[in-house]
Amino acid sequence: MNGASGSSPGSRRFWTRAQAVADADGMWSVALDGRGVKLPGGTPLRVRSGALADAIAQEWDAAGATVGGTFSPLDLPLTRIAGTMIERIAPNRSGAIDLLAAYADADLLSYRAGPLPDPLLAGRQAAAWGPWIDWAREHHALDLPITTGVMPLP
Repeated sequence: MNGASGSSPGSRRFWTRAQAVADADGMWSVALDGRGVKLPGGTPLRVRSGALADAIAQEWDAAGATVGGTFSPLDLPLTRIAGTMIERIAPNRSGAIDLLAAYADADLLSYRAGPLPDPLLAGRQAAAWGPWIDWAREHHALDLPITTGVMPLP
């Protein structure tokens, strides 16, 4: 990341300060000693949220703790998530949506314990998962079916 081999495990920290920087077009980037972070594919790390850019800069500030200290990609989870979105999801958004939608048939939100033999489990599932079902209905007009059976629901 940022040109050098910053993405390999055990990389040495080469910067003293990470900071979020607002771009002229309303996007945010993260700069290490004034140089923008680049993702493994060479794409600049740019996000829409200043709060996210601040959080990413904080994780870079913590990575390796001091110049010369070592860090790995595991120390940069927000950078990894943003990088995946930028370099892998955004270029093929419809493919990513199709891939995720394929899991809907098996989503445990729709498969519940019945009132017997464990009414407590059924109640806990309704309390925990009911709000997500309601949210999907209210915000996305999705009416997710619910069953206590084991047969797949489309």
